Amino acid sequence: PGCSLRFGYKDMTEETQQNVTSFAIIRHPVERFISGYGTIMTRLQWYVNECTRNGDLLWPLDSGRLAQIFRMEEPRRFRRFVDLFLDQGDNMIENFPFHYFDCGVLPHALSQTWFMNLYPGRIHYVGKIENATNDIAWLIRKVTGHEINTSLPIVNKNEGARNAKFRKLGPNWKDYILKQERESIELLNNFFSSELKVFGYLDA
Repeated sequence: PGCSLRFGYKDMTEETQQNVTSFAIIRHPVERFISGYGTIMTRLQWYVNECTRNGDLLWPLDSGRLAQIFRMEEPRRFRRFVDLFLDQGDNMIENFPFHYFDCGVLPHALSQTWFMNLYPGRIHYVGKIENATNDIAWLIRKVTGHEINTSLPIVNKNEGARNAKFRKLGPNWKDYILKQERESIELLNNFFSSELKVFGYLDA
């Protein structure tokens, strides 16, 4: 088993790449990690519920480090998950496989550079979610020569908002994490330092 994301472009040839204009839309690396963490914990709860309902094994949530972290309360759970992430990096997706949706859980914590490096060709343009309307308009004008004069709705699903443990932190759990868990945030700033610098973001 293993996350098949690693092989997403295996059939892409050099000839195919020549006919593709590739781009990526990114966001602040640390803020994205926090959002991804909320998605991870919410989907892990779904995983537990489904396994329990179907009588399946809970691995890797029956025992071990990830299982212990999952059962903690916030914000201690966030601190320990950051420690796990910094310790294992992208090895997490191999060390903790999920037989329902391995690619839909832990990769949410991985860096945007990790995903961009999966693509075998050149990425021509990088835009930012914070400036998505202007960046997409520029991209369309550059590639097609056409103008678009409409704003793009930016909707964040915020899966973590449905998680009872996050709701205990207040109406905006992400802001709570950013403001109150500074030690962990600084560790993430350091981990994502090259990505912050390359893409022109300040520390969180």
